[in-house]
Amino acid sequence: ENSNSIFNKLKIYSLAISYDFGKRATLSLGRKLNSKLSSMGSNDGLQFELKFKPISIGIIAGFRPNYTDYGITSSLFQVGTYLYNEYAGKKGFMQTTIAFINQTNSGKTDRRFLYFQHVNSLVKNLTLFGSLEVDLYGKKFDSTNKIFTTTTNPVLTNLYVSLTYRLMRRLGISFSYSNRQNVIYYETYKSYLDRLINNPTMQGYSLQVSYNPVNNLSIGATAAYRFETPDPRPTKNIYAYLTYSQIPGIKTSATLSVMRLETSYVNGKIYSAGLSKDLASGK
Repeated sequence: ENSNSIFNKLKIYSLAISYDFGKRATLSLGRKLNSKLSSMGSNDGLQFELKFKPISIGIIAGFRPNYTDYGITSSLFQVGTYLYNEYAGKKGFMQTTIAFINQTNSGKTDRRFLYFQHVNSLVKNLTLFGSLEVDLYGKKFDSTNKIFTTTTNPVLTNLYVSLTYRLMRRLGISFSYSNRQNVIYYETYKSYLDRLINNPTMQGYSLQVSYNPVNNLSIGATAAYRFETPDPRPTKNIYAYLTYSQIPGIKTSATLSVMRLETSYVNGKIYSAGLSKDLASGK
């Protein structure tokens, strides 16, 4: 890669211009992350959405950011379309996205997948978020002939579900589960593809509790457990924090935290303290 690229030092995650054609359509040009496709990442190009309440139809066309420095790369073209449904009721809301995405590298298929995302708060005090990705394009390695053959069998590569429940106004608890494989871009990783075909599955669980005993004071803790099939030692971590916002007199927020981390290659604790303050009335 070009070591003189400006993107080795500068990382731009969002920079786009959007225009609304009344209430019916929206066009965006530039680098933008689409919240309806939250795990897909940024797109350099255009995004167009046409709204027919409660259904919206969207189109994405452009380029994936460079995988080494997040710069602009014209060889990584991608195109996709999605359907989005939004429902707002008296007790909550529901949002659902179904998408088909085709990603290429120099004109050749790199990855092709279906994407599903759902957010639901129709049950009082309970919020559900879920997303999954099903890859529709793959390659199988023939060890005898040392060649790859194309496959179209659907493979679940990413599943994430989280539940957040507010026990009372000041106390909330959330649980999440993830089941994912490292996504393979078959043209991008072509030079060492034979080492990636046997792709292990990583699974993880997380439990989080947050509590606001008094105004401006927050206390929370998170416990996480992740494991991979060939790894004999799972990853465990516990994180706890205390945050006080708007300290009287100086109008500054302070956070203290501690993390205990245990993985297959490191054990340790991380202690941290932070201060934050708005300048010019938050402007």
